[in-house]
Amino acid sequence: MKKSDQLQVAVLGASGIGRAHVREFTRAGAFVKGILGRSQESASQTAARLNKEFRLSLKPFWNIEELLNCGIDAVSIATPWDIHFEQIRKSLDKGLFVFCEKPLFWNKAVTPEGIKKDCRYLLENAQEKLALNICNIAYLQAYEKLYGLPPKIESFEFSYFAQGKHNGDEIGVDLLPHGISLINYLAPRGVLSSLKKEITQNDYHCWFQYTGIKCHFHFKEDPKGPKEFSFKINGLKTSRSFEVRDNQYCPSLIRDDELRQENPVADPFFVFISDFVNKIKTKEKFLCDTKAAVQNMQMVSDIILA
Repeated sequence: MKKSDQLQVAVLGASGIGRAHVREFTRAGAFVKGILGRSQESASQTAARLNKEFRLSLKPFWNIEELLNCGIDAVSIATPWDIHFEQIRKSLDKGLFVFCEKPLFWNKAVTPEGIKKDCRYLLENAQEKLALNICNIAYLQAYEKLYGLPPKIESFEFSYFAQGKHNGDEIGVDLLPHGISLINYLAPRGVLSSLKKEITQNDYHCWFQYTGIKCHFHFKEDPKGPKEFSFKINGLKTSRSFEVRDNQYCPSLIRDDELRQENPVADPFFVFISDFVNKIKTKEKFLCDTKAAVQNMQMVSDIILA
């Protein structure tokens, strides 16, 4: 049953990663009122499945206009990239808060001019109502608390191997937002230069300088391939491990030093969703607010379209 002070949220696209959005928004104390599906059949089936799994009373929607007018405070967007921008725009027009999966938006016909236009629109209209889910910066925040950061960062390497289905440049579109969020955490006012890329069907490499920091991102997507999430700061590697306990994701960081100690850290996804829920109430800035989301999107386009 909804409490009077609960944030009311709807999840757009709840059959994939959106399932985790439903779970984590509920865990963060929000009231998930409904989900949006592609059709009446798919929306109804997904809502019934999630209601049973999480003991909820989600209402299925297959028309976004009806969903946006159902008395909610916020939406969580977990739909395909090419409809992100239109869904963000429609939600903002209704005065709603928006939590959006990365990338902020994208389509195969995108141009540098189009990116700039859409980013300018968001800067002018989203104000403090937009947050982007680039939650892996929570790992660097945890790393800094555990180990501290070196006084001078000369190199940063990031490897992310996922079991996704994207190929070629689309691997970059999918995973670059993570890497960019990390390097922007280390160097918030950095400038990209000396870009080099090497791309195959399942592999995506890019090398660049970021205001004096030598960077290398290596991404892989293969539905049957291995998983890896690791980064190196000045050559010292830190890896993420995880286990699932009681339907909750429990990650740890392991640094390749003489101790190689496994240090449990907070689930970054929950960190970002709970931040979104709580900051709406306190009217504070989100961990990745509109300005940071737009900066991330512009750097993705700078690398992909180069």
